[in-house]
This record gives sequence, structure tokens and C-alpha cells, in this order.
Amino acid sequence: MNTLIENATILTMTSEDSIIKGSLCITDDKISHIGDSVPSSFKADLKIDAHGNAVLPSFTNAHTHASMVLMRNYKDSESCLEAWLSQIWAVEAKLCEKDIEAASALAICEMIKSGITAFADMYFFPTLTAKKAIEAGIRADIGLTIIGNLENAKEAERSLLPELLKLSENPLISTSVAPHAIYTVPQNALEYARDIAKANSLKLHIHAAETSTEFNDSIKNFGKTPISYLHSLGYLEQKTNLAHCVHLTEDDFSLLSGSSATLIHCPSSNCKLASGVANVKAWKQRGLSMAFGTDGASSNNNLNMMKEVNLGLMVASAFSKDTQALRPFEALRMATLGGSQALNHTDRGTLEVGKKADLMIVDLSCVNNTPTNDIYSALVYSSTSEDIKTVLCNGKVLMKDRNLTTLDEQEI
Repeated sequence: MNTLIENATILTMTSEDSIIKGSLCITDDKISHIGDSVPSSFKADLKIDAHGNAVLPSFTNAHTHASMVLMRNYKDSESCLEAWLSQIWAVEAKLCEKDIEAASALAICEMIKSGITAFADMYFFPTLTAKKAIEAGIRADIGLTIIGNLENAKEAERSLLPELLKLSENPLISTSVAPHAIYTVPQNALEYARDIAKANSLKLHIHAAETSTEFNDSIKNFGKTPISYLHSLGYLEQKTNLAHCVHLTEDDFSLLSGSSATLIHCPSSNCKLASGVANVKAWKQRGLSMAFGTDGASSNNNLNMMKEVNLGLMVASAFSKDTQALRPFEALRMATLGGSQALNHTDRGTLEVGKKADLMIVDLSCVNNTPTNDIYSALVYSSTSEDIKTVLCNGKVLMKDRNLTTLDEQEI
């Protein structure tokens, strides 16, 4: 299958000044040409006219709980994360496989329509979410979710890991080990999760330093900050994705600098649950690996990466009182290349010849993007997810002119 996207403004995201006016050719699942003209040897099976549109890498949602769409707009007035969790856990205890199948499909619909073609998930019945991702043609890093004691961790490994590893033979699927948090998983189970990841060459994915309560309890119970505690367990010596990281000390920053960790910024969830605002300016100044996540749709309340990037920029400026704390290009790079790197996807995240054809086409000619003036500002400040018209993953069209092609949205 050869696909030609022509008359486009192409943002490669390799650097801020790498903007190409012209065409992008896709052969099967890879980008085969980018330039102002099309090679005479290239014969397109599908042509997409992108006049008045920007073409850029699709988003990666580096931290979410996809099936929590079931609890969207539920218990929204709880006072804090801990109070909210007490309500949510009661519902989660009743979930069954049929719930997860439907909810995963709904979440994937929403993510595709928000320009997301890869997501990192941490939730129950993970094999079902992986199968829905394959059906939809979207990439998913599926967590072996661990919550509770050591026996729970061993049971998850026994009952779920073999099938997850088998599903990971599909190029769209990868597996990580996802202990929920230091306050829901005791030390011996955290160590067991670490060892599962190391033995199988998998990433770790965990909530960390999300709230002041978590921070204070960690000091009280372990004599260490959450980051320092995880460091003492060897989590920063392996590839680990740390969701939230709102409450960090200078010593934490020292531990994170030079580590293999990626910090996942979830501004909507942090704001909604009154967890605080992550100091992304400090993350950037220290050269830490950074990406964006939506968290679940119960604490967001959607899976809209356009909104996440926009809010991430806004709160970075407000928190630091510095409009340069996070610039538009940097925020987009976090949501594209940063997320790809968090998931170990070295072959996507930028638009370059030989990279996977994971991309989106965004309308710049609509009312809210006119005049564009600065293209990166337009994408993060004035665009909405409705301006994302077409999405491709692995060279396959998942959405064309806002219509999903691999999933039946109304049925779901």
C-alpha cells in the first residue's frame, strides 16, 4: 500500500525550524520520502490532499487507564485523590471482562479522534485491552498491573504475563510491569515487580509523588520521599515511567538526573483532583525525559491530548510565572517524540524517512486557526481535537475526515 499526502505543511518535530512544504510518501508502514516533490517512481494507491493542513507525528498517551471511561463524570466533587479513590475502588471491584472490552473500545475511539496512536495502559483485564488495540490498529503498551500484596503480584505474573508476552509478538503491542503505587503495593511486591521487569527486559510504570499525602506518608513510613524510596528499590536503575511527579525535592531531582526514568505530566488530572502542579520548568532545566499522559477519563474527564498539551503549557507558565517555562514546540515534542521514547518506540515520534508512518493531519484553515501566524502556537493554543482530520498508525488510516475506519463508533 502506497499512500501520498500532498500539498502539506510538514512538521518533522526533529527541530523547531524543520518545516517542509510539500509531500510525504508512505510505503506500507514506513515513511519513504519527504520533500517538495514526489519521486516519479512512486505510484500512490491512496492520495490525501493536505492543502491548508499541518502534518505532524501523532500523539503518544504515556499514562492512562483506558477503561476508566466507564467512570467518566462520576464522583467529581470528592475533596482529593484519596477520597476519590475510595469511591472509584468500590465500582472497580464490580468490573467484569465485558465491561473492559466495551470500555477499552470506547477509550480507543476517543484517543484516535484526539490524534493518539499509542498509549500506555495500567488497568484490570489487560489482555482484553491489548486485543481491542490490535483490532483498532493502534499501538498499546499494556501494563501487567499489580496492586496489593506479594501473592497478588505472583498471581498476576502467573495468570497474565504469558499471554501479554504472547500478544506482544504483534508489533502494535508491548508489555510493561505496572505496580500501582507505593501506597497500594508493599515493598516485597514492589521488589517482585522490579524483578519481573528485569527478568523479561520490560519497562516499569508506576504512579509516583502525585499528592502531598503520598509524599508525607512516604516520609513517615519509609523515612524517604516517594522518589527516594523507589530509588532505594532499584526503580531508577531500570527503564521506569513515573506518572505525575508533582511533589519533588532537590534531592529527588538529583536522583532523577541521569536516571533511566521518564516523568509523565498529567496536568488535567492533577488540577481536577487538587494534587498540585508539577514543576515542568524544573524538569526541563534538569534535562529530564518528559512526556504527557491524560490519566484516566474518570479523573480528567477525557482522553484529549490536545487539551492536555494546552493545559500543560498554561499551568507551566502560571506556576513558574515564566512564559518560557514550556514553549509550544517543546510541549508538542513531549507529546510526540517524548511519549514515543517513554514507550521505547525508537522508530516513531518524528517524521523522517524510514520511521513508522504514525501521523496526523490537522486543519489550519479553520476559523479558530486563522490567521496561523506561528504554526506551533496555533497547534497548542488555538487548535482543538476537532481540527484533527486524519490519523494514520503504522501506515494505516485509522480516521479520515473525522470518521473512524477501523472501529464502529456508534456500535461502541
